[in-house]
Order: sequence, then C-alpha cells, then structure tokens
Amino acid sequence: MRTFVYPMTPSSNNLVPLGRTRIAAISFAVALFVWLLYAWPLALHLHEAIPSSAHNIEIGQMREMIPGDHLQLLYHFWLLSDMLRGETPFFYNLYEFNAGDDLARYYPSPYFVPFSLVYSLFSLAGNRALAWNLAGFVSIWVTLAFTWRLARRFVNDEAAALCASLISVTFTFRWVKLLGGSPAGYAMALVPLVLIGMHSAIRNRSLAGGIVVGVGLMFTLWTDILTFYFLFLYLPVWCLICAVVSESWIWRDLRTWLRAIPPLLPVPVFVGFALALRRHFERQLEGRLLETGRELREVAGYSPHWSGLFQWEKLGVDNHIFIGFVVAFLLGCGAFAVLLPGRFCLEKRRARWVLLLLLASVAGTIVLALGTQGPWEGLALRAARRLIPRYTLLRLPARIFVLMPSLLAVTVATLLAALRARLLRAFFRNGALLIAALGLVAEGRLQIEATLCVLREEQAAYKAVAESARREGLPPRAVVVPLWPGDADLAANYLHFASLYRIRLVNGYSPVVSSNYLQNVFRPLESINQGALDEAQIGQLLDWGISHVLVHEDMFPEKVSPFPVQMTLHRFLTHPRLRLDRQEETVWSFRIEQEPAPARSFDGPAPLYLPTRYFEAEHMPVRQGEVIADATAGRGAFVRLSEPDDALVTPPRRVALDPTLAWFLRVRGQGRLHVTGILDDEPFASDPIDVDSQEWSWLAWPLDLPAFGPGSIELRWEQGVVDIDAVYIGSLSWETPREGETIEWPANGFFHAGHSEHLSGSVFLIPRRDPDGEVFYARVPPLPPGDYEARLLSRGGADTNQSIGIWRAVSSAGTWEVPVLGGEQTTLLSVRQEQELPMRLAFRYAREAEVELMGVQFTRLATTGTASRQRMEEDNEETADGSHE
Repeated sequence: MRTFVYPMTPSSNNLVPLGRTRIAAISFAVALFVWLLYAWPLALHLHEAIPSSAHNIEIGQMREMIPGDHLQLLYHFWLLSDMLRGETPFFYNLYEFNAGDDLARYYPSPYFVPFSLVYSLFSLAGNRALAWNLAGFVSIWVTLAFTWRLARRFVNDEAAALCASLISVTFTFRWVKLLGGSPAGYAMALVPLVLIGMHSAIRNRSLAGGIVVGVGLMFTLWTDILTFYFLFLYLPVWCLICAVVSESWIWRDLRTWLRAIPPLLPVPVFVGFALALRRHFERQLEGRLLETGRELREVAGYSPHWSGLFQWEKLGVDNHIFIGFVVAFLLGCGAFAVLLPGRFCLEKRRARWVLLLLLASVAGTIVLALGTQGPWEGLALRAARRLIPRYTLLRLPARIFVLMPSLLAVTVATLLAALRARLLRAFFRNGALLIAALGLVAEGRLQIEATLCVLREEQAAYKAVAESARREGLPPRAVVVPLWPGDADLAANYLHFASLYRIRLVNGYSPVVSSNYLQNVFRPLESINQGALDEAQIGQLLDWGISHVLVHEDMFPEKVSPFPVQMTLHRFLTHPRLRLDRQEETVWSFRIEQEPAPARSFDGPAPLYLPTRYFEAEHMPVRQGEVIADATAGRGAFVRLSEPDDALVTPPRRVALDPTLAWFLRVRGQGRLHVTGILDDEPFASDPIDVDSQEWSWLAWPLDLPAFGPGSIELRWEQGVVDIDAVYIGSLSWETPREGETIEWPANGFFHAGHSEHLSGSVFLIPRRDPDGEVFYARVPPLPPGDYEARLLSRGGADTNQSIGIWRAVSSAGTWEVPVLGGEQTTLLSVRQEQELPMRLAFRYAREAEVELMGVQFTRLATTGTASRQRMEEDNEETADGSHE
C-alpha cells in the first residue's frame, strides 16, 4: 500500500520557494488577464467610463451617467483626493447634506482608506475614470497575491496554491460587488491578508502577524463595515484551524496557551482605534434610520434560493451565491483523493481535521447566505439573529459571502495538493491544474457581463451655479429637485456633478440618514418636488445661502410627484422668485431672486394633469369589506361595503396644494358613503356621498388639503350597499373628449426620460444617455367605452424602415401596440375601450437612434359599431407592416 504524507508543513517541502518579485510579477500578470477579461469592454474606455454593474442591462453595455452606488463611492474617493490636494478641508464633507453651515459638515470618516488612497495616487496622473478603474484592478491584484500566499501556507504546492487562488478573482460575488461599486468589492481584498496574519501569529508566534491582523481589520472596518463584521465573527473559527495546523496543535498546558497571547496583542489595539474613529463619526448622525433591526419578512425578500449556487441563468439576487460546477467538481475529486486508503500519520490526521473545519466553514457560510431559504425554513439565520449581536441589522444574507472566496481557495488548494500527490506522472499533475484553472476562469466569466457608466466631466447648468456664486465671492450652494430623503441612489448623480464645481448641496446620498436631516431639511422642503415653493421656504433657502434650484428632468419618477415633471417646471418658470438661469439637456438651473419679479407670461404648452395616484380597492392596506370577483372591475375585483364596520382607507400620498384636484371614486350600488379627508393621520373634512347607480360611475370629492403632507381619504359605509372598484387623484378640469373630438397633448406632459424643450413641448431621447424601454408614458383619465385613436408624432433616425421603438396602449379591452419607424412619422394606434377606466399610453424606446417626440393626438371616434372595430384592426395591421399616416 502506497504511503501518502499530506504536504502541509515546511519540513516536507521539496520545492524551491518563489521570491517576492516573481510572486508579484506572476500575480500581476494573472490578475491583469482576469481583470481585462471579466471587466470587458472596460479596457477600451478606461479614461471615460467606470463599471456600474456585473450583470448588463444596457444595449451596448454602456450608457452615460447611470445612477447607482458606484457614483456614490467614486464621490467619496474623490473627496479624499480633494482633501489631499488641499482643495477641501480635511474631514469636512461639504458637498452633501449641507444646509448652510459648513462647520456642521465636520465628518471624521476614514473615507474608505486604503483604496481611496490608491485612487488618489492614480488621480494625480489621470482623470476620475482612469483612477477608479486602476484602483479596482489593484484590488483584484492584491486579492490574488494575498490569497495565493494564504493557500501556500497550507500546502507545499505553489502551482496548486496559485490555481486555487484563482477562485478569489473569478468568484461571482466578488465581481458583483466590485463592478457594482460596493465598498465590499474592495474590502474583500483584505480578508486573505487578515487570515494570513492570524495564521502567522498563532502558528509562528509572530508579533508581526498580530500587527498584520490588527491593521487588516482596521482597514477592513474603514472600507466596509459588514465585511469587517463577518470577518471578525469568523476569526475564532480560523484561530482553531490555525491551531490545528500548528505543530503543537494539541495544547496540553497553560504555558503553551500563554505564549500564544503576546503575538495577538496588537489586534485589540488597532481594532479599538478603528472602532473609536467610526463611533465618533456615527455620533455626528444624531440618530439613524437603521437603529432598529430588519424584520424577518424583509430579509426573506432578499434571501437567495439554493439553486443559485449552480444556475447560469440570470436570477437576480440568487446569482450572488453562485459557486459553480467547477469548484464543486474540484471539491469532490480532492475529497476522493484524501479518502483513498493509505498509511496514516499524524500529519495526515491533522490535515483531515483542517479539511473538516474548512468544509464546515464553507457549508456554514452557504447555509447562512441562504437566509430564510436555508434548511428548516432558515433555522440557521433565525438562530444567528437571536444569538449574534447586531445580526438583525442584516438585510442581505448573501453578504456573508465576502468570506467565501478565501475559504474556498484554501479548501480547494488543500484538496488539489492531495489530488496531485496521488498522480504519479507530471503530465497528469500539470494537466489537472491547467484544466482546473481554465474551468474556473471560463465558468466565472459566463456569469459576468459588465455594464459601463460613462462619466460626464462637464455640466453647464451646474457650472452656471458655480460661476454665479463666485462672481459674488460666495461658495456655490444649491438644492436639487427631486429632493430625496437621503437614501436614493439617484442623488449620486447630483454629487458627481456637484463635485466637478465644488457646489454645496442640500441633497445627499447615504445608507444611514440623520433624523435631523429628515425632520428639519427634507420634510419642510419636500413640496419643492411638485413645484410648490412658498415665501417661507424661499426665505429658509436664502438663510442657508442657497442661490439656485437645480432640476434633473430625467430623474422624476412617479414616487416624486403625482404628475410629470412638466408640472414642476411650469411652476418654476412662472414663479415670481425664480428665474431660469441655464438649461443643458436634462438639467435646469433656476436662480432664486431676492425680491419677487413681475408676473411672467408663459408661452409654452400648459401642464397636463394626467394621474398616477391610482388605487384598486381590493389592494388598499386598510380594508374592511367583502372582496368580490367581477370582470367589469378594473383588476377583476371590487370591495362591497354593506355593514356598519365596513370601510376603506387609501394609502397616504403627498400632493401639493391645488384647488383643481379631487379624489375620483369608481362606485356603484344604492347607498351612502361617509368620506373623511385625512392629513397626517388627522381628519380635516367630512362629507356624505350618495350612490345611486346600477352601473359603474365616477364620483368626485375635492382633495382640498389644508397643507402639504400625507393625505388620504376614508370611505366608510353609512347605509345601503355600495361597491367600490378604484380611487385616483385627478383634476376637475379634465373633460372627457366628445365623439369625433381630437385632443393634442405635448410630449413633455408625459412622464419621460431625456430632456424637453419647454416652448415646443418636445421630448428628446439620445442613445448615449437615455435607457431603452418604456421611457415615455402616461395614464389617461377614465374614458367611456368606445373606439379611440392615439397618434404619436415623432422624428428620429434617417432610415424610414428602421424601428426606433414601440407605441403601445393598455386599455380595459387589452394591449395594443405598433412599431414606430424612423424619419418624421405620425404613428397611428387604434384602441378599443370596453369599460370606463383609465388608459395607459407608452413609448418603448429601442435606443437605436436619436428621437424627438413632438406630441400625442388623441381622438375619440364617432362610431363604435362592428364596422369601426373592423377598420381599427385593419389600421393596426397596416401600421404594423410599416404603413404610417
């Protein structure tokens, strides 16, 4: 029987160790190859773009100024570099959450050191994009080098250690975090360094190892707190593994234990310093949004399914835990090699203990990463939330995978070395490594398709703010619309543009938001999103030194306002205290005047009140009544109120004061409702409404909010039987088109991406900037049954046979769509309506050419008979074949 001595200790090493220079050179070359391959086509755009995602969602894999965490982290990297250049005072984050007091922006954060220092170094020789991209490469290089040396401490096979270390730079989770701009993508480079230091401190009794652990943990904490959290929790298990590896792993006397303590003394010193600095920073927040833990049902929504461990398809959060078949195959082959019969020795028994602990670590990490999808309905997660401090703050269970690349690399290296030791011929030994390396790189690459965000280095509207302020000798200050509560990634775009000209913004973006900001800045100014800016708010802005209001027209989702951005822009353009300073594409700059200006006329199209606040009765959160299925209802069901306790309450929505707005109720039956207006959970008005109709009909009740705030209505049964289908907020000025009448709507009255021209009302979509998909849409108020025609007026693309998008409608009778071709076109879409319900119109942009959307012509046809429906179908067929009016 062949004797197998497991190669774990230096005494069995028969290889010439590589020098540091060769290790650095080999790891650099391998890391460069992997980085170029996985981040492709980044190598072609190093000076103009940065990664924004590991899973591509863009045509051509790139687009200008994609919002997200990558821009936020870039801002903080830039902020440190600006401090080092002397342009910004140290520890002052002046350009976000700044309400006029620069001293209040003292922000003693470590600013993601050490990788922000790497960025700062490269920024001396290049622009922001190049510095960011090179910093990302350095993190990959450092990861590979450290993981290689970590694996080498467990095996005497340099080639096996290098091959296994490829896991650390081909692991899907690592690229998801790095390309997505998460600090964890950088912090994961420090995990193998800390594990190396702990191994050295325990096995070799090295004080330098303890210092490495302390410094590594400190930098990890400063880069990403969750990576530090999981690494710190795992260190006791790693200490046990290191003790087993040690030649004196069976410690039998107190003296041996005491000798192990001095090398670890630097660890609490560095960790204590890092925690003290971080807690000093957290005290500046004066109360945070995340002081309470996450509810288990919220965590369940982010828990990946176990199939994501091996599935190649795009599964969203499930892909984050991808390990792959190659790693599983290597683990299986290596385990088979270890379990083959052979003569046992202490060394091999020790190796088996190490393997058992490593495999247990890997398995435990997977089980916790599955969250509520884990065995026994997430028993491990539930236990961790109960027993481990602060674990309830975790929303993404898969974040524990920050440990997995290092753990898998050491485990696979150990098993690969065992497998190679079983192979007698060098051809098979080297061939096994080559196949393993190619498999790891290829399978990992199939999971990654980088999206690139092209950075803009100029923005004229922001530049106008800076130039105006500096002419007056003042630091530039502004507030940006939409104004978010501080945790929206769209605000990262604001920060990028503000940093170009060092503009102090009221806005900001942070996962942890100060309650002071929410209560004293965001809530008092929130109505600015809807164009409502009174004298008190103007006075507050001027007291803060704010001279301008900036509007990002293309970042205006329904969550911000019940009506499209045209409403907000119209109110600003006619506001006596605001003057349009500059518009460059999607960004508008308005200067705040010290005194009211004379009334200004507006020559552009009037704003449209096309509603978005639409609620189905059966889905309202507060509901007491019988839900009944009905094909004539909006979503196939309604709520019947027929008992004394039956009632509905709409979700609260903030709406700017407007006397033309009202609640519209779709009801039928015979009875009476008691309607109560609610603002901030307090009733402010109450009226009875009589219902007497066997068919669905719409009734209006004035919105009439006494102040800006979360408004809703309660519909309570009073007598009879009343069916309620839906409720929406709309305008009393809306008039249903008469038969044969055509209404013309300007394009900027729709929700839209791109930028608009306020005099003509046109909307312009540009492929380099705007996403594909439904980037132009609106909900038309309820329309009576009948036949309609919606014509989209567009201009774009030189090829009249090229499809530049899809013009579609969703009515109560179904979905209707036709292609929009290039050139100047009027695209006809014939639509049938069967119930008096809202109709959704939308343009799906193909992002193949620049497009100008000039408006929509909407016609209610005079006839509704069979001949009309047949003509409608023929018109749609002709239009689909490329025939446009």
